[in-house]
Amino acid sequence: KLAFPAAGSSLGAIGLVIGADRAGKGIRTAPRDAMITLATPADGLGRAFGVHRAMDTAGALLGPLAAFGLLTVLAGDYPAVFGVSFCFAVIAVIVLAVFVRAPAGAVERSRVRLRAGFALLRGPGLRGTCLAAALLGVCTVGDMFLFVGVQRSAGLPPGALPLLPLATALTFMALASPIGRLADRLGRWKVFLAGHVVLLAAYVVLAASATGWLVAVVVLAAHGVFYACTDGVLMAHAAPHVPESLRATGLAFVQTGQALARAAGAVLFGVLAAGTALGPAFAVFAVALLVSVLAGSRMA
Repeated sequence: KLAFPAAGSSLGAIGLVIGADRAGKGIRTAPRDAMITLATPADGLGRAFGVHRAMDTAGALLGPLAAFGLLTVLAGDYPAVFGVSFCFAVIAVIVLAVFVRAPAGAVERSRVRLRAGFALLRGPGLRGTCLAAALLGVCTVGDMFLFVGVQRSAGLPPGALPLLPLATALTFMALASPIGRLADRLGRWKVFLAGHVVLLAAYVVLAASATGWLVAVVVLAAHGVFYACTDGVLMAHAAPHVPESLRATGLAFVQTGQALARAAGAVLFGVLAAGTALGPAFAVFAVALLVSVLAGSRMA
């Protein structure tokens, strides 16, 4: 946090700081999700991840609002904003270190060789989950492409673009917990695939080049439902397929595969949209996502 003001306007320095920030996120994600699974009964994993994702999204919404408030009061003093953010981060780390304890009966630390981690993929459950999540990820358009598509298709002013992610986040926050409970009852993989069907519907709307505020509301709501059905639900589905002693390793495989696939999908969509237009690109990805959903229903 403190390195961002020091980076100034240097593109290389900014890239290094952002890379370090994202590396920290990558390092903490799998252990955090493993801790959630070890502290939760197996039949309540969807609910637990739903509650976590709702709280996480609430924090993600409050952070930018607080930053905008500080920038208004401090007349654009960005270093002060990053300084305040650093202080909140320190408080969070102190709370984590002092108050969070391993749940009773949690597994002890053990030496895990990389070979043992890859051996997890021999199991049909985790292997199928990784492959299906990656396949679906390749057919997922990057978030910013979707927001640009909404802004252009709905005919919204360019100034509305930064506000569009807030609509997705609000929907995600409101639905993460109830959909997590629903996943525990109906089946987590079914709900995960259903989320991609909802996203598919959003792609179809954008491919049709419909206009108006209603288009923006429908697509952004569908985008939020998609995340509520997939983000934590995938981890809740994958966790039972991984031994407790290798839980973080197994979840990291799923997360890494999905992240790499989504990155590749975003690049492919960008190339396709640059060569044609946003509407046809969304149409192609809608067809690809439909095929992937049908394949995913047989893979995990």
